[in-house]
Amino acid sequence: MSLLNKSDIDGLNWNDGIFENQEFTGLQCSHLLIKDAEFQDCVFKSCIFIESAFIKCKFEDCKFQNSDLSLVKFDGSSFINSTFDHSKCVGINWLKVSIPFNFDVRFSDSNISNSNFLGLNLQHIQLLNCIAMDVNFEEANLTHANCTGTDFNKTKFHNCDLTKANFSNAKNYSIDHKYNKLKKAIFSLPEAMSLLNGLDIVLKS
Repeated sequence: MSLLNKSDIDGLNWNDGIFENQEFTGLQCSHLLIKDAEFQDCVFKSCIFIESAFIKCKFEDCKFQNSDLSLVKFDGSSFINSTFDHSKCVGINWLKVSIPFNFDVRFSDSNISNSNFLGLNLQHIQLLNCIAMDVNFEEANLTHANCTGTDFNKTKFHNCDLTKANFSNAKNYSIDHKYNKLKKAIFSLPEAMSLLNGLDIVLKS
């Protein structure tokens, strides 16, 4: 794997480029515009892409580690078997990714707050030990999703399919059973007590 550090970004032509088996480290590229680039088996380590735009790009088998992608636009881009670890992915509108929707990712120990997944097919998505504050998952398909250990404070779940989703050790979620499918979904106590909100029942210890 070849290595590009932040001193190599000057004059680098990303547009229409194909990058394979490269490691990008320490890049500081706020407001960068990249079009029609392909990244295969690449690692982005400690990079800053705040408010940048990746338009019609392809990420396959890529890893983002300790990077900041806040407010990045991925209009028309696709993700295949890609991961975000210890990264900041705040304020991203994932509805803009490629059509047909291609979003095969794993988030681990990352912050995805204030992001929009409205109506998306997120089967088998992994959100492990993440911060997902004020995220919109309305109408989304989250069957078999692994949300272990994630904080869902103020996040919206409405008309979602959460069949066989795993919320073990997740917290601060507000999920109304009347408006979401919860068949065989996994929850853990005491957080699972919140699922009883809205029921006309009396609990006794």
